[in-house]
Amino acid sequence: MVGGEGEGSAGVVGGERLLEPRPIEDGDGRRSACCDGLHGRAEQLGLPVEEGFRIGAAGLAVNPGTASATTRSQARRTMRRAGALTIIGAVLPIVLGATLGSVTDGAVEGSLANPMPPSAFLWLSIGLVITHLLILAGHLAVARLTTGQAHTFTLVAAVGTAAAGGAELWAGLIADADRNGGAVAAILIGYFVCSVAIAVGTVGAGVLLWASARRLALPLLVNGLFFGLVAVPVRFLVFDVAGVAMLTVWGLTHVWLGVVLLRTGDEGLPVMAGTSAAASFN
Repeated sequence: MVGGEGEGSAGVVGGERLLEPRPIEDGDGRRSACCDGLHGRAEQLGLPVEEGFRIGAAGLAVNPGTASATTRSQARRTMRRAGALTIIGAVLPIVLGATLGSVTDGAVEGSLANPMPPSAFLWLSIGLVITHLLILAGHLAVARLTTGQAHTFTLVAAVGTAAAGGAELWAGLIADADRNGGAVAAILIGYFVCSVAIAVGTVGAGVLLWASARRLALPLLVNGLFFGLVAVPVRFLVFDVAGVAMLTVWGLTHVWLGVVLLRTGDEGLPVMAGTSAAASFN
């Protein structure tokens, strides 16, 4: 249970204990900026503020006794849908590789697409754009569950993921370009910037949520650390089958995040503030 004595009584969501609503006031009897920020997140989510929430150092969480049944049902459906989309996005690259990766007829020597023909490379790139969009659903779901710095880091990862999808499409459209040319160099720079954003965003959110929301923090940390320390270096330094394999393994780590989101859809919707998250994720 998060929080100390005297912070309020406890309710239960999915077998987890959550604290009841309690206003926060500063020394002058005014509501604190933290409280205002959490109230704002509640309003963004379309959830009741005065009833159904405990607002304080432990974050903001739905209370099943006062939040409407419709609100809880919609929130859980959103999390389940995001979890399913994330899992699909994690396994889609394997399907793309199995169906398009072996196509070599018509390959242009020295091109970005080589050893694939430009047409097959374009279809592969479109498939990877879809993959990034599916993974983006997972990042946005985590953003719904967080506030404060953890929310900011999650949005950084989401922006990086969306931008990476754009880079994939760009690469597909110039598939026949010279691999050593300026256009390909620009794409590689774009990939690198996107990669940094994804790694920093996921690791940052995972670190901030570690103490209070370990079930959510673990997949974020594993995903971000493997991506930043293994997949990206191998991809940029080797630029061959090994790099593609490491990116595929990294993609599969999103399955874990998807499963956590599915569980969240089954157990309720806690909303967390940085390192002081609701206890129902532990």
